Amino acid sequence: MSKRVKITTFSLIAILLITFISSFSLSTYAYPSGLLNGKSIYQSSTLGSTTGYQTTKWTDNEDGTTEILSSLYHYGWYKFSEPVSIDSYQLKTVTLAPGLQLIFYDASNIPIATIDPLVMTAVKTKIPVVNNVSMVALFNSTNNLITISEFDVFAPTATATPSPTQIATATPTTIPTESPEPIISPVPTPTATHNGDRAILTLAISTGIEKEFDLPMSEVITFLNWYDSASGSDKFGINKHDNNKGPFSKRTEYVVHDKILTFEVSEYTIQ
Repeated sequence: MSKRVKITTFSLIAILLITFISSFSLSTYAYPSGLLNGKSIYQSSTLGSTTGYQTTKWTDNEDGTTEILSSLYHYGWYKFSEPVSIDSYQLKTVTLAPGLQLIFYDASNIPIATIDPLVMTAVKTKIPVVNNVSMVALFNSTNNLITISEFDVFAPTATATPSPTQIATATPTTIPTESPEPIISPVPTPTATHNGDRAILTLAISTGIEKEFDLPMSEVITFLNWYDSASGSDKFGINKHDNNKGPFSKRTEYVVHDKILTFEVSEYTIQ
């Protein structure tokens, strides 16, 4: 009977340890004081343009949710309601992404500071204080897909200054100290951005068939996010739009993830 009680006790301890480890592994890397916490980030090919789309997957405090910053929409940006000061940032990408830059802008959308290279391991990273920031943006200067799970920036933390002790016999002399000048990196000339609003999506299937779909850019981005995701549905439905032939109100063609050998996105603009 005693041996059975010991086995039961050890089993309960093992279950508690597994539960603790599982909950720890699902924890996020977020800091609740972030200026972007829970905010919607715009993605667009032109800075400040709202013709792209919005995502909260970078600011939802869940490192398991991701969103792609592609070469089609180079900018992921947020505009503050009033200017702020920033002295640190937090960024987590699925893989290291050389060419990803963090840029701060003033009220006239003029760059005032650029951080490059970036720390991309969800560590809260200190930078020289940047004042009068009206807009912050992640800029993909490459033609590669960059998958981001967390992004935030932080204001300087105010520290309380203790009151000086009054000494009757002597008056303390205050020696002013010089504040260090923030180090501002030179702003690189942005590469040309893509302004296309449609694209031809070409899929090469493992059966040897090649399929083409003429789609809005928003649907192409949705396909890219699905393809890049390591979880979720193993099939993806593509609306055939004007290619719908027959007496049907809508035709949807489904593609299976592991049957796609290669794909190509050819962007164009409707004049």
